[in-house]
Amino acid sequence: MRMRLVKLTLLCVAGLALGAAGFALAGTSTLSLTYGGPQPETLTVPWGDTLRITNVDSVSHAIVSSHPELQTGVVLPGHTFTSTITGPAHSYSFRQTGGRGFPGKIAVDFTGHVTFTPSRTAVDFGRSVRFSGTTSVRSTPVLLQVHRRGETHWSTLTTMLSNGSGAYSATVRLDRGGKLRAAIAAGQIRSATRIVTVRPKLIASRRGGGLTAKITPAGAATRLTLECRIGPGRWKRIASKRPSRTGVVSFPVQRGRLLARVAGTHRDTRDGYAPTASRALSAAC
Repeated sequence: MRMRLVKLTLLCVAGLALGAAGFALAGTSTLSLTYGGPQPETLTVPWGDTLRITNVDSVSHAIVSSHPELQTGVVLPGHTFTSTITGPAHSYSFRQTGGRGFPGKIAVDFTGHVTFTPSRTAVDFGRSVRFSGTTSVRSTPVLLQVHRRGETHWSTLTTMLSNGSGAYSATVRLDRGGKLRAAIAAGQIRSATRIVTVRPKLIASRRGGGLTAKITPAGAATRLTLECRIGPGRWKRIASKRPSRTGVVSFPVQRGRLLARVAGTHRDTRDGYAPTASRALSAAC
């Protein structure tokens, strides 16, 4: 009776082990090297999956390709070469050698998704913004990318890593905004884009007989405008000047009972920056 219980326990453990092994191989695709060439001749592999290339012939074979992932070297009969498909290419052409040469192709499936949400769409210069989302691929690099007017390509600001449930987050300090998105699978699976702008610092003060203002960063606006308050929430444009290389501009203003401020308007701020204004000071407009 005791021996029977031991055998039953061993059989259960073996069954669990086989089940676990089957689960572990769920992300694996197999290519066989045969006497008549690679089987299948064209194999579709999901991005990020493991590719097992097994020589089932009685002679040695190899895979020759311009892609490093498929450079197997000599694979002896009964042996296996293992690789992971993580590049940006949608297909990999190769040739089986050893005896006759046969062509083959790996087609990469980029099915999946990634979401992307910024904690705010306008952030003060020098402050950070948090980006978060989820991916259909767990424990994978997530690229935070930005595109600005006049640029031909998206550039990567930082790389995050999704956790075991596919969630990711990162806190980033932006010197300049733009269109942003998240991407996975070597940049081939992308989220919807979100526009995040940076609000420059604009400080105004009285100096001598005028109003002096400084915008930071200095290149955030092409012009700065002196405005006078003419009613609740209403400002009149008085004068406009180009700031210096250090972002400084001065306007002649007399003291008075009205309020004046310096603003970087929407039409004068550069791409990636939000309109901004200094605090109001008393003046005679």
